Amino acid sequence: MDQFDRSPEDVSFDLDAEEFSLESILDEYKDFQTDAPAPRPQPAYRSRPVTAEMIEEEEAEDAAAEDILMSAELDSALEDITPEAGTDAPDAPPHEDHDVKRYQPKRQRDHATEEEIEKWNETKANAKRLAKKGISGLKHFASKLSEVVPDEPVEPEDAPPAEDAAIPVSADNWGLSFPEEGLTPVGNATADFLSQYDAWYVGDVSQKVIYLTFDCGYENGNTEAILDALKKHSAPAAFFVVGHMIESAPDIVRRMAAEGHIVGNHTYHHYDMSKLSDEAAFSRELTSLEDLYREVTGEQMQKYYRPPQGVYSEENLKMAKSLGYRTVFWSLAYVDWNRDAQPTPEQAYEKLLPRIHPGAVVLLHSTSATNAEILDDLLTKWADMGYRFGTLDELFDAA
Repeated sequence: MDQFDRSPEDVSFDLDAEEFSLESILDEYKDFQTDAPAPRPQPAYRSRPVTAEMIEEEEAEDAAAEDILMSAELDSALEDITPEAGTDAPDAPPHEDHDVKRYQPKRQRDHATEEEIEKWNETKANAKRLAKKGISGLKHFASKLSEVVPDEPVEPEDAPPAEDAAIPVSADNWGLSFPEEGLTPVGNATADFLSQYDAWYVGDVSQKVIYLTFDCGYENGNTEAILDALKKHSAPAAFFVVGHMIESAPDIVRRMAAEGHIVGNHTYHHYDMSKLSDEAAFSRELTSLEDLYREVTGEQMQKYYRPPQGVYSEENLKMAKSLGYRTVFWSLAYVDWNRDAQPTPEQAYEKLLPRIHPGAVVLLHSTSATNAEILDDLLTKWADMGYRFGTLDELFDAA
């Protein structure tokens, strides 16, 4: 292999180290070259003739590197670098249907520590220096960063048998198995365990009532159609919003409240709340959203909380209860959050119709174009099956 054929992808570096720099990367690259077989003799690189094509190629490479540097994908990865131990703010994994960048509104800087801001600036500077070394190095850097961003856990296509569904309550990712269609699914924490912390995932299983809930991270043009369908059917719902949704779509949030829907707390920044053991930090994520909601609507936010991504800890449940919150999980959902791979209406019906059950708490996403398209018809189909639509107030008051 010629020495000029080597690329930054051939060099590895430790992202878990407390510090890394361009110099450390280049040192490792030099070590790699030292251990490699000696290259065959060839003219010095500077003696190669420079052509117009080479200049154009280099300019295009620099432009592409800048595009990647400024892209939401890299910004999202950079935003998601885990803070140093001891800081209040945890890393923010992407929600199932949103970029991380959308969960970094301008107010986040109001809550960041000086150390976090300094680390962000240092990391950004390192990325810029690396970008100057070529697009391949930047791509490698971005790919390595993306490896530390966890994927959203999704419901498995093939549910485990009922006897295997009893997962210890210490599990921190909410999940379900469906032993039999039309019946209440098995959660990975029992209703009795959850109820001691004012947390529920299903209502009265003897009543054909559906509780509609929507997770709202940002507005992409689908929420209005969802609200229209709900209004047509006089169906109440709960919308769990984050800071970005309120900041970027205040009129829609005000409409939710004006039309009688519950607007619940999905936290300000959509962090992995299970990583917050400090009660003050946990409280700040909820109360800062309450303050923003009151500022925009003039009303108090109702005390319903949904953990981002369904990730929780028992300590989180205790803290939410101590703040007066009722925690809302779900008993029916489907993969509607990937905006680049939306299910067809037929695929949605295949999940949502057979698995509906008495007392179901249904989780849908307001960003889903499929949901916006089918909701009117879906509500009609559920009503034809003998179901009515209830509120979370009704669910918890009857519990």
